[in-house]
Amino acid sequence: MSTLMSFFLDTLQPCLNDPANAKLWLPRQLAQMNGSDGHLVLPLHADQQDLGYLTGDNGSYIAEQFAENWSIVNQQDCVPDPNKQYPHLSLSAIQVDGLQNIFVNPSASTLTGQGYSISLPLLFNYYNASSGQKDLPQLTMSGNYHIDQSLLIGDAPNTSTTDIIGTGAFSVVFSESMLNAQASLTIEGSAAMRSLAIAVSELQVTGVQGGPVKLNFTQLTLDGDFTGKDQLIETIKDALNDPEGQAAMVGTLSNMLNSPSNLQSVNNMLGTQTESLMSSVFGPLPAQGMPGDDSGQDAASPVDLFLFDRMRVALNEADSNWYLPWQLASSSDPVLEPYSNPQVNVPDQTLGGLKYTNIQLTNLTLTGGSNAQAPLAAVTLSTPRIAATLNFGGLAQGPVRQLDRPGPPVRQPVPPAPPLKVNAGFSLIQQGIKPVPLVGTLTATLVNLQSALTITPSGADVNDLTLTISDISARLDSAQIGVSVTLTPHDAALEQIIGRLFQKPEVQSQIANALNNALSAQAPQLSEEFSQIARKAILNQLNS
Repeated sequence: MSTLMSFFLDTLQPCLNDPANAKLWLPRQLAQMNGSDGHLVLPLHADQQDLGYLTGDNGSYIAEQFAENWSIVNQQDCVPDPNKQYPHLSLSAIQVDGLQNIFVNPSASTLTGQGYSISLPLLFNYYNASSGQKDLPQLTMSGNYHIDQSLLIGDAPNTSTTDIIGTGAFSVVFSESMLNAQASLTIEGSAAMRSLAIAVSELQVTGVQGGPVKLNFTQLTLDGDFTGKDQLIETIKDALNDPEGQAAMVGTLSNMLNSPSNLQSVNNMLGTQTESLMSSVFGPLPAQGMPGDDSGQDAASPVDLFLFDRMRVALNEADSNWYLPWQLASSSDPVLEPYSNPQVNVPDQTLGGLKYTNIQLTNLTLTGGSNAQAPLAAVTLSTPRIAATLNFGGLAQGPVRQLDRPGPPVRQPVPPAPPLKVNAGFSLIQQGIKPVPLVGTLTATLVNLQSALTITPSGADVNDLTLTISDISARLDSAQIGVSVTLTPHDAALEQIIGRLFQKPEVQSQIANALNNALSAQAPQLSEEFSQIARKAILNQLNS
């Protein structure tokens, strides 16, 4: 994961290109984009655009043809005006269709002091029936044109000037073309009122892989009676396909795309979609908003910190797919609710002058471990690692839900009712005048248990996301643990003694260490399991 932003952009790209994605397919979003007046923005319209002079050989030919036509009609000699030797072209009543027909190519992002600058290359005309895709309109500009040639009449010194005007309709398809969107992603607001702010600053129309944009005129008419009219029309097309003409047509499209009103509409749409995306991925923000205190956090940028804060808020929100009790309860390899361990060995102990050896817990089961919280202040970012201290058993019982894990359906409260409970069989030998083997069952309740762990995310996109879990350790410092034992056969006096043995802090610490070691040994499985859960949660939200 080079940066968090590159991860998000690479994750979003296939969603933006998927026609089956009702939420994010970009052509649909663009087609439904509204302007400030509440009307659809596309197709784009413009009243007037000045293309300037058509220069070069084709421009000279058009000028000469206009001069010849004027001379024939007016029975006077004329030549193109030396001071304005080329024809001037302007467009009116312009409409641009097919701007929604775009495919999102891999993007690039650069870390800045306030967030990220993003370059997003978009390929026009991707969707067409001939390629087996949805059939969307090709990128087409149509409207009327006005061509004006200044002419010099007569011979010096008795000369005058006049203009000859040509008008007509045109329609041209832009092929081999791309749109490069330049945008910034920053944070607006502060503390609890922060939000993402995305702003597109420029939309650049270019050719594909550095080549020229190709113009295919599907219509170009010329009003009036001109000598050599058909040839004149073809010459106008050729002039517009010259580098200068192409630049003028592409410039017209760029001007329309970069008009303040169009950029504002695009940014409004992106702002709405960005907040919707955040709610889709992380769930809606609670009423109190974002965390107000980010002291101690080490993020690459304010944007990274914002995304991290959305994640740590989501861990504690019951209606989020990131809700920690749901994540823990959904684990299937290993199953964490309930968690089981076949055998825990405890070092020899001494109590009341007697030594206890061969202490062994068997078929240990921990229930209620998914009743967990990740307090905001206890989840810290030190890029790229996340350190968390979890509190267990502090939540009230939640509603019954069907867990999202393979195998037969499992329904249980999420979170389960507190407190955490441990059940296990045990065996040990009480060393005295004569060794006495003892067996029985142990039941314990745990209140105020804490556990620390470290998570290191990696991966280019969501399909490659890996959450590496390490440094797992249960903390008993502030925990209250109640223990009861039952011997087989029953012996009330001896049960009290063995109960005190398991109540010893050092025994409990050694049991906790054994469980920590067992969980640490399972860290690769836990990492893969929670990676799969996170991948599934993100993909479900992006594609639902």
